[in-house]
Amino acid sequence: AVALVDGVMQTANFHNLQDSGSTQVAVSSNGTLLYATGGLFPLRSNKLVWVDRNGHIEPLAAPPGTYVIPRLTHDARRLFVTVTTAQAKTAERIWMYDLARGTMVPVTADDEESGYAVQSPDGSRIVFESWTSGRFRLASQAIAASGPSEPLTDVDGTLPTPSSWSRDGVLAFVKTNGLDREEIWTLDMNAKTEPRPLIQASGFDAWPSFSPDGRWIAYVSNVSGRSEVYVQPYPGPGERVPVSAGGGLAPAWRSDGRELFYIAPAGQDELSMMAVPVNESDDSFSAGTPERLFTGRFGSFNPVNDYDVTPDGQRFLMIQRVESPPEPPNELVLVQHWFQELKRLAPTQ
Repeated sequence: AVALVDGVMQTANFHNLQDSGSTQVAVSSNGTLLYATGGLFPLRSNKLVWVDRNGHIEPLAAPPGTYVIPRLTHDARRLFVTVTTAQAKTAERIWMYDLARGTMVPVTADDEESGYAVQSPDGSRIVFESWTSGRFRLASQAIAASGPSEPLTDVDGTLPTPSSWSRDGVLAFVKTNGLDREEIWTLDMNAKTEPRPLIQASGFDAWPSFSPDGRWIAYVSNVSGRSEVYVQPYPGPGERVPVSAGGGLAPAWRSDGRELFYIAPAGQDELSMMAVPVNESDDSFSAGTPERLFTGRFGSFNPVNDYDVTPDGQRFLMIQRVESPPEPPNELVLVQHWFQELKRLAPTQ
């Protein structure tokens, strides 16, 4: 291999579906080269923080990094988090952080692209999104074990992203089809049956979250023309009850099921944490008036929650954005007679 041109822009570290890593270059049949300068985009750094209901921020001891989708374990003593890095074999990997000791260890293998962990009801396993053999799949791994993960299912389409695991063993995940359609599917982890669609109402249905008793599921849909939080009985049938007002994303339940939280866009790259008192019985659900708890530059817009809440609903595990490093200067460079230059730089026999 021979280096030809340095600093060519590469679509890496975009943190979205366009993060392909492809090089921004084109060559014509008559030997004209056109490329964009800039190299890799800098990784976006952030930090893990606690935020109380009044908006007071307490950083965790973990150093700033490229974190996404933090999840507290059921005992709230540790957390799982997806870490992006440009120096490892894989771009994304799941790590576990001990809140008392301040230590972080990898959970998934270093040769498996993995992210978005959801813990089983008994706390022994995680299910996560895995990228192997050229396609995305759902995979499972025992927390105490090492070695390869167990593939669960390949899902047609792109990005089967796990979101919530009910006490009865049902996994809810978001199935992304292209750039403009999100659907909510379920997988019975006890019966190991094939995945089945649950909510396909609007073309954008995401952020599923089972209630603590497993009888209700909160989610986000834009069926009204704007993303709002709804709750409906699981597995149904039953009425869909609106929860948010004025837009809402990423619902999460308090452990006793008496309060529901969600994120509301607040403008200027900020998000607000909202709280709603709720009442549920065997056959009915009602929601009170949303209350704004705090506002800040937190999280991201993944189709599953980018935060978590303690069982008592008093503190929120959030990802606080750190000012991104400046993007490299960018320009388009046109090189004529590129084939002659190529022969000079990489002569062949």
